[in-house]
Amino acid sequence: MVKYVQNTNGKIEAAIVPIDLWKLIQQHFKELNTKKSAFEFSPTDFEQTMASLDLDIEEALDNIEKEWK
Repeated sequence: MVKYVQNTNGKIEAAIVPIDLWKLIQQHFKELNTKKSAFEFSPTDFEQTMASLDLDIEEALDNIEKEWK
């Protein structure tokens, strides 16, 4: 489950992800970097990586809210 860190105004400033998810993201980018140079990286690559993980951000937010109550 992804956890979000908010400032005192409620603005999300950071996200905490499980280590297994982090390792999966790192591995994906290592594989991308072996295929092309870092200069060819674009935000679209990151968006596609995150989309392929099939994360439900709304569900994660609901779970966080339940934990805080």
